[in-house]
Amino acid sequence: MTQLHRDSPIPLNYQLSQQLQAEIVESRWQIGSKIPSVRQLTERYGVSMPVVRQALQHLANEGVIETLHGKGSFVRKRPEHRAAVSAQTLVFMLTDATPLKMNYFLRVLPEVEKAAVAHGLSVEFNQYNPEIAISNNHARPRGIIWCGGAEINYIQEMVRRHVPVVAVGDGPDVDTVTRIANDDFEGGYIAGKHLFGLGHRKVSIIQRESALAYARRRLAGFRHAAEEFDNVQLQVASCDGNDALDIANEILDCTDRPTAVFGTSDRLAHSVMQVANDMGLNLPGELSVIGFGDEPFAEFMMPALTTVRFNLTQMGRACVQALLDKQQGNPDHWVREIKLEVQLVERLSTTCR
Repeated sequence: MTQLHRDSPIPLNYQLSQQLQAEIVESRWQIGSKIPSVRQLTERYGVSMPVVRQALQHLANEGVIETLHGKGSFVRKRPEHRAAVSAQTLVFMLTDATPLKMNYFLRVLPEVEKAAVAHGLSVEFNQYNPEIAISNNHARPRGIIWCGGAEINYIQEMVRRHVPVVAVGDGPDVDTVTRIANDDFEGGYIAGKHLFGLGHRKVSIIQRESALAYARRRLAGFRHAAEEFDNVQLQVASCDGNDALDIANEILDCTDRPTAVFGTSDRLAHSVMQVANDMGLNLPGELSVIGFGDEPFAEFMMPALTTVRFNLTQMGRACVQALLDKQQGNPDHWVREIKLEVQLVERLSTTCR
């Protein structure tokens, strides 16, 4: 039995509906058979009754099950029967990824939907499930927008069947799959130019593990900006996300404290500001902080966070347009990567040195 991921930003009711679909596909329950009761499902998956009811309602809305008052829920059809209506559908496929990246992908989804509607297309949001993917190999959506880890076999199968695939961010390196990413190097460069232009010369960078490609690119851009200024001192600290507060404390609790900190994500910048506030430091008078991503909470921080903004609307349009271009163009001529512009959003968390 597949476990539900409680630390995922994907709602538990949606995860459960996907799991139940997979079990129906595997013929655990035949068409016409009764599935376990709400109470039985709560015990089996360790979730609340509202979560189970919402999952069952989703399956009922899709026509997979039918719920009869006082009798229970019964399998009406196998999920793969939906394939016939997928010709005008783009699949937004979310695979295993860090919670931080999942949060970003879920911010991209509404923009993809807006762009798709403008072209008369619909978007189906799926969390990748190998059992469902294998059983649906005969389905042929208009295109797939791939987010997260690389299930190479599945992607190569879609490519073999001439289904256009684009990947958001650091996707799989597969021929004909276009990766659409924000220009992280340019974003790091913009952040550096901003801080150094304000006169800061002793600056710390806090980043997620250096193994993460996007963190390396943002750091490289920041270092490139530093080369354009004299007497810059940079200190780089890495964390795994869970120890961000501890690392921020190490950066700030010293006699030779930096005058500014660059967080390679808004969440890391938030951790730095939280520690600085606990220490009684004046922000931005004693410490300027800049983030990356312009998450919804950034403008409501105290002070409001200066950050580098992704153009989510541009990302949504680029994903949809790339899929349409792939259908209309020569598959032998494809763009391996499309980089999207980012921009500085200057707020109150940075000031002159």
